[in-house]
Amino acid sequence: TVWATWRGRDLAPLRSVSLAVSALVVVDPLLVWSVAFWMSVGATVGVAVVGPWLHALVRGPGHRTGTLAVTFGAQLGVAVPSVLVFGRLPVLAIPANLLAVPVAGLVMLWGFPAAVLHRVLPGPLDRIVVAPCVVGTRWVSAVAAAVAAVGVPPVVDLAGWLLLAV
Repeated sequence: TVWATWRGRDLAPLRSVSLAVSALVVVDPLLVWSVAFWMSVGATVGVAVVGPWLHALVRGPGHRTGTLAVTFGAQLGVAVPSVLVFGRLPVLAIPANLLAVPVAGLVMLWGFPAAVLHRVLPGPLDRIVVAPCVVGTRWVSAVAAAVAAVGVPPVVDLAGWLLLAV
């Protein structure tokens, strides 16, 4: 994608994801057996392909409909591996992702530079630099634990997805 943009060419999102997945599988062929890889690829395809389509269909303020469209796109993208591997697709994943994903994104953006600085800064400064990552990962973990603790029965999940589809 970066190469195509640098050359002034557009690259379709699905083609971009396909090229990235192909490169990753060439580097590590065992990824094809990784459930985490399936979920990541599915979510990425959902965000890149389904998200914009849903955003065009839903009416409302752009930032809100965009957030919901991307979240629903990601959930639809992980639907098949989630059902095949875990036996269900929890409807509470939607609010959980709306609460956790923005924080996880900030942790990812801050995490790499913080890790580098953490290695070179002395004493207490290194802990200050990584503190946002610590707080963010605790938040994401707390959201996941709270949603897991609810224990929604599968019939409620199905009813919730049907309601959302309508």
